[in-house]
Amino acid sequence: MGCKISEVTSYRGNVNNSEAPELQQCSTMAATFYQRALVSNLLNPKALVFFVMFLPQFVSTNIAATSGEQMLVLGLLLNVLGLLFNLILVALVGTLGKPLINNVKFRTYQHKLMSGIFIILAFWMLSSFVTAL
Repeated sequence: MGCKISEVTSYRGNVNNSEAPELQQCSTMAATFYQRALVSNLLNPKALVFFVMFLPQFVSTNIAATSGEQMLVLGLLLNVLGLLFNLILVALVGTLGKPLINNVKFRTYQHKLMSGIFIILAFWMLSSFVTAL
Protein backbone atom coordinates (compact mmCIF):
# COMPACT_ATOMS: atom_id res chain seq x y z
CA MET A 1 0.00 0.00 0.00
CA GLY A 2 2.76 2.45 0.94
CA CYS A 3 4.59 1.63 -2.27
CA LYS A 4 1.53 2.54 -4.34
CA ILE A 5 1.07 5.83 -2.48
CA SER A 6 4.70 6.74 -3.15
CA GLU A 7 4.32 5.84 -6.81
CA VAL A 8 1.22 8.01 -7.22
CA THR A 9 2.84 10.93 -5.42
CA SER A 10 5.99 10.75 -7.52
CA TYR A 11 3.91 10.40 -10.69
CA ARG A 12 2.01 13.58 -9.87
CA GLY A 13 5.25 15.43 -9.26
CA ASN A 14 7.32 14.23 -12.22
CA VAL A 15 5.22 12.87 -15.05
CA ASN A 16 2.54 15.54 -14.91
CA ASN A 17 5.22 18.25 -14.85
CA SER A 18 3.18 19.95 -12.19
CA GLU A 19 4.40 23.23 -10.84
CA ALA A 20 4.92 23.93 -7.17
CA PRO A 21 1.77 25.09 -5.39
CA GLU A 22 1.08 28.83 -5.32
CA LEU A 23 1.66 30.70 -2.08
CA GLN A 24 -2.07 31.08 -1.33
CA GLN A 25 -2.56 27.35 -1.84
CA CYS A 26 0.48 26.69 0.38
CA SER A 27 -1.00 28.67 3.27
CA THR A 28 -4.29 26.78 2.96
CA MET A 29 -2.40 23.50 2.86
CA ALA A 30 -0.33 24.55 5.90
CA ALA A 31 -3.47 25.21 7.94
CA THR A 32 -4.86 21.81 6.98
CA PHE A 33 -1.60 20.05 7.81
CA TYR A 34 -1.40 21.88 11.14
CA GLN A 35 -4.88 20.70 12.11
CA ARG A 36 -4.05 17.12 11.12
CA ALA A 37 -0.78 17.22 13.06
CA LEU A 38 -2.49 18.62 16.14
CA VAL A 39 -5.11 15.86 16.20
CA SER A 40 -2.46 13.23 15.48
CA ASN A 41 -0.25 14.42 18.33
CA LEU A 42 -3.11 14.65 20.80
CA LEU A 43 -4.17 11.09 20.02
CA ASN A 44 -0.61 9.73 19.93
CA PRO A 45 -0.33 6.61 22.12
CA LYS A 46 3.47 6.72 21.95
CA ALA A 47 3.51 9.90 24.02
CA LEU A 48 1.54 8.19 26.76
CA VAL A 49 3.89 5.21 26.72
CA PHE A 50 6.84 7.62 26.87
CA PHE A 51 5.47 9.37 29.94
CA VAL A 52 4.58 6.11 31.65
CA MET A 53 7.88 4.32 30.91
CA PHE A 54 10.51 7.08 30.80
CA LEU A 55 9.61 9.72 33.37
CA PRO A 56 9.13 7.47 36.46
CA GLN A 57 12.86 6.72 36.59
CA PHE A 58 13.43 10.39 37.48
CA VAL A 59 10.95 10.37 40.37
CA SER A 60 12.78 10.41 43.69
CA THR A 61 11.56 9.12 47.03
CA ASN A 62 13.94 11.52 48.83
CA ILE A 63 11.89 14.59 47.82
CA ALA A 64 8.95 15.78 49.90
CA ALA A 65 6.68 16.04 46.84
CA THR A 66 4.53 13.06 45.93
CA SER A 67 5.36 10.95 42.90
CA GLY A 68 2.31 12.35 41.08
CA GLU A 69 3.46 15.93 41.68
CA GLN A 70 6.95 15.08 40.49
CA MET A 71 5.57 13.44 37.32
CA LEU A 72 3.44 16.51 36.68
CA VAL A 73 6.42 18.86 37.07
CA LEU A 74 8.61 16.66 34.86
CA GLY A 75 5.89 16.47 32.19
CA LEU A 76 5.35 20.23 32.24
CA LEU A 77 9.10 20.83 32.09
CA LEU A 78 9.40 18.52 29.10
CA ASN A 79 6.55 20.28 27.31
CA VAL A 80 7.86 23.79 28.05
CA LEU A 81 11.36 22.90 26.82
CA GLY A 82 9.90 21.29 23.70
CA LEU A 83 7.76 24.36 23.05
CA LEU A 84 10.75 26.69 23.44
CA PHE A 85 12.83 24.58 21.06
CA ASN A 86 10.03 24.52 18.47
CA LEU A 87 9.46 28.29 18.77
CA ILE A 88 13.16 28.99 18.20
CA LEU A 89 13.18 26.58 15.26
CA VAL A 90 10.11 28.20 13.70
CA ALA A 91 11.57 31.69 14.17
CA LEU A 92 14.82 30.69 12.47
CA VAL A 93 13.15 28.84 9.62
CA GLY A 94 10.64 31.66 9.16
CA THR A 95 13.37 34.27 8.97
CA LEU A 96 15.78 32.30 6.80
CA GLY A 97 13.09 30.68 4.65
CA LYS A 98 11.25 33.80 3.44
CA PRO A 99 13.57 34.44 0.49
CA LEU A 100 13.30 30.79 -0.52
CA ILE A 101 9.53 30.48 -0.25
CA ASN A 102 9.06 33.50 -2.52
CA ASN A 103 11.36 32.00 -5.15
CA VAL A 104 9.22 30.10 -7.68
CA LYS A 105 12.24 28.29 -9.13
CA PHE A 106 13.25 27.01 -5.69
CA ARG A 107 9.71 25.79 -4.94
CA THR A 108 9.58 23.97 -8.29
CA TYR A 109 12.91 22.22 -7.62
CA GLN A 110 11.79 21.40 -4.10
CA HIS A 111 8.61 19.84 -5.50
CA LYS A 112 10.64 17.76 -7.97
CA LEU A 113 13.08 16.67 -5.26
CA MET A 114 10.25 15.42 -3.07
CA SER A 115 8.83 13.50 -6.03
CA GLY A 116 12.21 11.86 -6.53
CA ILE A 117 12.36 10.91 -2.86
CA PHE A 118 8.92 9.29 -3.14
CA ILE A 119 10.12 7.29 -6.17
CA ILE A 120 13.11 6.03 -4.18
CA LEU A 121 10.85 5.13 -1.24
CA ALA A 122 8.47 3.28 -3.56
CA PHE A 123 11.29 1.16 -4.99
CA TRP A 124 12.74 0.56 -1.52
CA MET A 125 9.38 -0.64 -0.16
CA LEU A 126 8.79 -2.75 -3.26
CA SER A 127 12.23 -4.37 -2.99
CA SER A 128 11.74 -5.14 0.71
CA PHE A 129 8.35 -6.66 -0.07
CA VAL A 130 9.80 -8.85 -2.83
CA THR A 131 12.68 -10.07 -0.63
CA ALA A 132 10.18 -10.91 2.15
CA LEU A 133 8.42 -13.37 -0.15
